[in-house]
Amino acid sequence: MNPIQDIARWVAGLLKSSGSAVQSVSQGVPVSVWAGFADLGSATGVDLLKALKDAGADTIIFTPLNDASKRVWDWQPSRSRILSGIDAAALLGFKVGVGPWARCDARFMDSAGAQVAGLLKDAEGAVSFVELDCEGSWETTARRGARRHPDGLTGAVNEAVDAFRQHVNDVPLTATVLYFRRPGGTALLKSTDADIRSVTVQAYSVWFNNNPATQAENFQPGVLQRRAFDNFKTFKSEHDIDELVMGLGWYSQDRSAAPPHLRLTKAEAFRRASEACLTLGCDRVSGWACHLFDGVSSVERERRALVLREIRYLTTGGQSE
Repeated sequence: MNPIQDIARWVAGLLKSSGSAVQSVSQGVPVSVWAGFADLGSATGVDLLKALKDAGADTIIFTPLNDASKRVWDWQPSRSRILSGIDAAALLGFKVGVGPWARCDARFMDSAGAQVAGLLKDAEGAVSFVELDCEGSWETTARRGARRHPDGLTGAVNEAVDAFRQHVNDVPLTATVLYFRRPGGTALLKSTDADIRSVTVQAYSVWFNNNPATQAENFQPGVLQRRAFDNFKTFKSEHDIDELVMGLGWYSQDRSAAPPHLRLTKAEAFRRASEACLTLGCDRVSGWACHLFDGVSSVERERRALVLREIRYLTTGGQSE
């Protein structure tokens, strides 16, 4: 069956019964989902998009570059896969964003801007915003750039943003930053050149048995989101941020080997993070990422069920279990 034709039929049916769903979503927190490496233009990808839509998600963010440790642009996943996914998501009525990993380096951002601009052109208006993913590589290169630029950190950040903006200037620019606030991310949010009005704070609260940092009590679900929110809440009043988004990690929540006082089921771990987002008053939630729950293994099926459950919970303001 042709996935695009299948989408069209499904949308027609959805519109007939959307009244109560719209009312439920309006009472909760809107939810975005990062695509990651998933092939959302395939038949199984379209099925996942439908499930996300039914659960209440309204935005899909495609990630054309996932590793900025490289100093040159490299499509991850392929450009054709991203365009196919954008077409499918847009046809289903999702708002679509593109979120490349970023480096605070004018040469890199010039190349990234040119590549993203070409993608936006081929997407024919389907993309509504571009989200710069400013994590560790952004911070490392920002420190390096600050030492070299005559205007320090501010100059390095503005130069990198301007290099990107010369190619991509007709859609809003948003950003993802680290939850514990680092100078490069803060400078980006304060930059008038960047004009960032929506910021996503990465607060994944995952659990890795071989990583003690993820096992700390202040990193656990519910706690980490509160810390992240507290780190950035003043930006809404002081730096023209209109939307404070919480980025959740919808993977690696197995705490079965944790000390008794930190032991949670996967469902409990997911829920504590969601409850924090609702309690704190986050403007939106974004979850990472489709390629972690689009497969047929028992682990991915379980994770997908938990993700859909949490989307329903968030978008209904805690009214759906």
